[in-house]
Amino acid sequence: MRKMIMDFKPGKMVMAIQHNMFEHIEYFEMLEMLRLDMDKGVKVLLGEITLKEGSTFEDIKWPKNVTYTVLKEDGRKYIIIFTGRAPNRKWKALASQFKVDVIWTNPTFWKGDTMTLSCIGEEGELKKIKKAMGLFGKINNVRYHKAVYEEHNILSVLTDKQKEVILAAKHNGYYEYPRKANTQEIADEVGLTKATTVEHLRKAEVRLMAHLLAGY
Repeated sequence: MRKMIMDFKPGKMVMAIQHNMFEHIEYFEMLEMLRLDMDKGVKVLLGEITLKEGSTFEDIKWPKNVTYTVLKEDGRKYIIIFTGRAPNRKWKALASQFKVDVIWTNPTFWKGDTMTLSCIGEEGELKKIKKAMGLFGKINNVRYHKAVYEEHNILSVLTDKQKEVILAAKHNGYYEYPRKANTQEIADEVGLTKATTVEHLRKAEVRLMAHLLAGY
């Protein structure tokens, strides 16, 4: 796997929604992606915003599809949990292009009229992200680096779906001997097809083994 860092200039469709918000925000940084459900068009993330000089938090005109909870305030900086939802069917259809097996990571931030996005994944999955981002604006620069996991939690090497599936498998006794649950039962619990569940489970197992045995 590799880490891809992309500089991206949003197109008119994105800016039409975000423009009023960024009239008062100087800098926005994603600290952690908490949830990304492209089937429902829902994104939840922990982020930090820095207001422009002279602006107040109350000046920000948030898009109707965004809700937030302020966790911390420090001068012009705010730590916030954002929840964004696709505003209409068109956006939800476009969001489905991001149903890709990658881990969204840092640095991911927005400054001025440019976004920098970072994700970790296999070569084919990273190409899908580049193609999807091209629907929303212009990609100005792409860099690739060796994937490095900075979190101590071993599950940090997994995507959200992989975490959900492998934890459901563990909690239901899939890894006990004899097994107390099969893949169909795991699939029923997480609300996926059996084939998709098996795919997530196998990919999670491969990533965890590769991480545990790195260097051997």
